[in-house]
Amino acid sequence: MLDNTIPGYLTGNGRGVLVSSEDVEYWKFSANAGDRLVFETHLPFEPPSYLLNYYLTDPDGGVVFERNIGTDNLEQFAPLTLTKTGNYLLRIDDYYGVRSEHRFRVSLLRGMAYETENNDTIGTASPMTFAPINGINTATTAGFVSTASELDYLDLGTIASGNTVILTARRPSGSILGPIISLYSESGILQPEINGAPGDDSAQIQISTSGHYIALMRANFGTHGLNGDYVLDARILPTSSINFPNIRVTRLDDVSTPSLVTGDSIPVSYDVKNVGNLSTGGAGWVDRVVISPNAVYGDGDDLQLALIPHNGALAAGQSYTVNQSLALPQGMPGTFYLMVKTDSGNAVDETLLEGDNVTVTANPFTVGLRDYPDLVIENVAVGAPDVSGNYTVNWNLANRGPAAVPAGQFTRVQVVNATSGQEIVNLDLAASSGLALNQTLAQSHTFHAVTPGFYQVTVSADATNAY
Repeated sequence: MLDNTIPGYLTGNGRGVLVSSEDVEYWKFSANAGDRLVFETHLPFEPPSYLLNYYLTDPDGGVVFERNIGTDNLEQFAPLTLTKTGNYLLRIDDYYGVRSEHRFRVSLLRGMAYETENNDTIGTASPMTFAPINGINTATTAGFVSTASELDYLDLGTIASGNTVILTARRPSGSILGPIISLYSESGILQPEINGAPGDDSAQIQISTSGHYIALMRANFGTHGLNGDYVLDARILPTSSINFPNIRVTRLDDVSTPSLVTGDSIPVSYDVKNVGNLSTGGAGWVDRVVISPNAVYGDGDDLQLALIPHNGALAAGQSYTVNQSLALPQGMPGTFYLMVKTDSGNAVDETLLEGDNVTVTANPFTVGLRDYPDLVIENVAVGAPDVSGNYTVNWNLANRGPAAVPAGQFTRVQVVNATSGQEIVNLDLAASSGLALNQTLAQSHTFHAVTPGFYQVTVSADATNAY
């Protein structure tokens, strides 16, 4: 099943491993006649000389292609136009004994333009074709950044002074790309952005001199590769007609607290400003604060710290400041960037200017692993019954972790007649003393059981997940 979140761009990923010369994989996807197929592969653990065989057939069994592809073959094949509607079958097998873990991406262009390689200079920029949509000259092109050094130049053509160019990037499902967009003149001069920050996935540029202009797309912080695909939207409209709100995080302080460990709190301080020329209106919105091991928001590895609501409108030029102390997740050490996305739910209609709502700290911060206790139950034993049918279960509560725990943590005792399903005991016992590393505490509980059956006794440490 291919994801179609972005109209005109359907995409999906596959992953597998061949374990023997007889091993063959089959994958299928549905396509329409006229779709253009982008097929990219990657062997993550093999040298460039290693290849696998990829064999694609159409709904009638006809051969679409047979390719021997390895690790260094990204972007070696131009999009291929499919001629039939229905299910296409992809076979993957070994090539001269090479068997490996492999990954691939299938993307279908359904009426959408695609960059042409090699477009890594201004002189070889891929042309973008504009057409009026709701009165705004608009062009959309899909593309792919496969290496850290790759530059994708896209030709916007001649633009008259008095216009504004708005560039925004969309990331298809599964894309890891952190897009960086900028605009250059034909002579290679970088054009200054207004109401935005250079180095992100959007750009708004006022054209003061008529001429030929070229957009540049590149990857941020190693976010290239098999899933470095994007969709670039370019819009050109008279500067005098731009009348939208545009809320942005205009300041986000780095986290500089020393010796952080998991579970600590960090100071979060940022400003949000309406850099547009129209009020946001009466709607409130929510700012989302996350940390991530890379500088890419929304690629699946973000850890949410807080949702911070803002109530009321922001007039053009107005701003607000947020200062909060937010707790880091327990048990998640590493190096992280702090990110804030204002209006995370798109409550404010910013029209063409939605692409600049995320700001990332300039520098990452490091979080160490806190010492934790490790509460375990040891030496569980059930004694023989007394004359009245009373059984006593004994055990030791032990702390095998480096951090001490205070008295009061709970141990849960459950006794069930497994034959009848009747629950006899379900209670939490508070520990009478704290436990340092490798200390133990003897505990017990007596219960009454006379009904015949098989009884199951379960004793669980830290029953309330407090540690």
